[in-house]
Amino acid sequence: MKAIFLMLALVPTLAFGAIRNQNGNAHADIQYKLNKGAGPAVANQARLGLLLKEQLGVAIGNYSFAVQGGAVGTINLKDGDGKDLKLPANALIKNVVIDVITQPTSGGSATIAVTAVSSGDLLAALAVGSFTGRIQGIPDDATVADMIKLSSEKTISIAVAVAALTAGKFNVLVEYVVSE
Repeated sequence: MKAIFLMLALVPTLAFGAIRNQNGNAHADIQYKLNKGAGPAVANQARLGLLLKEQLGVAIGNYSFAVQGGAVGTINLKDGDGKDLKLPANALIKNVVIDVITQPTSGGSATIAVTAVSSGDLLAALAVGSFTGRIQGIPDDATVADMIKLSSEKTISIAVAVAALTAGKFNVLVEYVVSE
């Protein structure tokens, strides 16, 4: 009886654990570790950061006048570590949303555009007076023709034009998938 019970308990476990991902890790093991919310050692072992990056494909670029200034010209957005925000080669940008924390201001009629490949391809130049709340970028996840494919790694930036900024803080959320 014990042998039958043991067999009934082990077969599903072995079968479930035998499902492997491209790195040879058992999906069940990783899912279990992540679901249980274990400490940093487990998250590192399961390569949590890589898993999230591969699955979610969301890059967040930060702009803060207090940190980056507001001179007319190109200003690279920063990632959570304070480094230039870069998207990988072959990224297909599906959606862009700007989340305005503090409305940008200017002593003149400043405009801000968001760029990946060519000027304003993620957000066309927009007057600072309209930079409020949440702003939908050009790739809007609804129109395939608006999606942008990167041929090489690109740094996401803003272009300040007409007049310098005097204040402002916002995040640019870029949703993407990596293709071939």
